Amino acid sequence: IGFIITTAAAQASLRCSYETDRASMFVKCFRGAVACVSGCVGHYRAPHKNTSQRGWCTDSGRGSGSDSSCAWQPSKLHQMMLKHETLAVARAARCGRECPCRARCCAYPRCAWYNEIVLDAHELARHMPAAIEAVYFVSGGAALSATHAQHAKATAHQTHRLLLQALASQRRQQRRSRTPELPPLVRISNMNTSMPFELVAIS
Repeated sequence: IGFIITTAAAQASLRCSYETDRASMFVKCFRGAVACVSGCVGHYRAPHKNTSQRGWCTDSGRGSGSDSSCAWQPSKLHQMMLKHETLAVARAARCGRECPCRARCCAYPRCAWYNEIVLDAHELARHMPAAIEAVYFVSGGAALSATHAQHAKATAHQTHRLLLQALASQRRQQRRSRTPELPPLVRISNMNTSMPFELVAIS
């Protein structure tokens, strides 16, 4: 399952982005590190790989550090998405017309056609729970299997109920007279459409 978050929360908490999977969890900032952003630029050490320094991407998409990969600064989200779309087209062409990734993107490692967005957890928490615009899950032919779809549906419904409870508690604490619009629960059953989200009825 996943969350769709507000533009304000995303902009406030965005630290960097990647056009594809760049193993951001292995970019660490150690005590005393200068100009280091955890998950983005700094000391990179993945299992079975040599240590390197990851830097910011230049406008051409090349890194400024010793690591072959680089992170896009928050102000360059548009450039990252352009790079991501170019990669997606190339991957689809290599995969062929019957490629399973077209229907069931994006599962690691075979169909890792996604990008990465690194958010500051502390900053994002400041906007919670109102930062969440919707809860979604993958179902039908877009899911990895019927078992995955069933589990995702159950987890998404439970998560959505907890979110609504948190929002109700927040409203009581703030003594709001006007009830804001509540975030919906939506599903994705078709990856090959410009409008993938379908509203799910809540009983």
